[in-house]
Amino acid sequence: MTMFTPTRAIFIAVVLFGAFAPAVTQAAEPPVCMLGVVSSDIAEVFSDDSVEVPRGKPVYLLWASTRATAATNGGTPIGATGVVMVQPTKTSTYSYTFANSAGSTTCRATLEVAEAQAQGPTTLRVSNVPLLSGGVAYPGASVPVAYLQIHNTGANAASVTGITLEQKGSTDTDAIIGLSVIDDKGLSVAVTGGGAVNAPFSGEEAVAGMDATIAPGQRRLFTIRAMMASVLTSFRNSNIILDVTGVESTASVVGAFPIRGTVWSIQ
Repeated sequence: MTMFTPTRAIFIAVVLFGAFAPAVTQAAEPPVCMLGVVSSDIAEVFSDDSVEVPRGKPVYLLWASTRATAATNGGTPIGATGVVMVQPTKTSTYSYTFANSAGSTTCRATLEVAEAQAQGPTTLRVSNVPLLSGGVAYPGASVPVAYLQIHNTGANAASVTGITLEQKGSTDTDAIIGLSVIDDKGLSVAVTGGGAVNAPFSGEEAVAGMDATIAPGQRRLFTIRAMMASVLTSFRNSNIILDVTGVESTASVVGAFPIRGTVWSIQ
């Protein structure tokens, strides 16, 4: 997409207004003026009109006049030609007055801010990536219990704030002191718990908190890991199976829940 800078806007003003300037100026006549509105997808020129523009996006407003000896915008002196960048968030009218000894002329541009169009619902599709294998969970270890793909099939970005889990194994949840979520770049998205005081489980259920944004059409991978207690003596001969029961998000979520977790044994 072409980027519109003040320099480029002035160049367009010369092109737009070039045919407008008369070959011979007549001081005995009032000034004549024209306005232009330029953005990445708008190029309009007029003396008194309205133009629909996107909310909050940069728009260059240009003005030019012949025979003017004075010019103002809202009472503030300006040059006979110029450009200003505006980012309107509501419909606004900009008035430019040009004068000489024969009279004055006002040109107006109304920038009508387009309301955002309602967009369709966003859906996240959650699926298991069957690449993990369990094993033995040792004291103080961090073991991967689920590997998920989240695919945004909608038109809007969606936030994911947590993965809900349920312990279906035979061990007590006190064996797990924390949960972490790692993204597909190997970066930690969030850690929940991490000690006896702020243990992540309430009964057999827990939420691995996170803060991730899934763009429209994007697929992202997340690994959920369980942080084991430093002493597991009282939990020997039991196992951990953390099923994924849901995903907390601003979007609708679909998936074959519960998604079976990896089996880890405590020896």
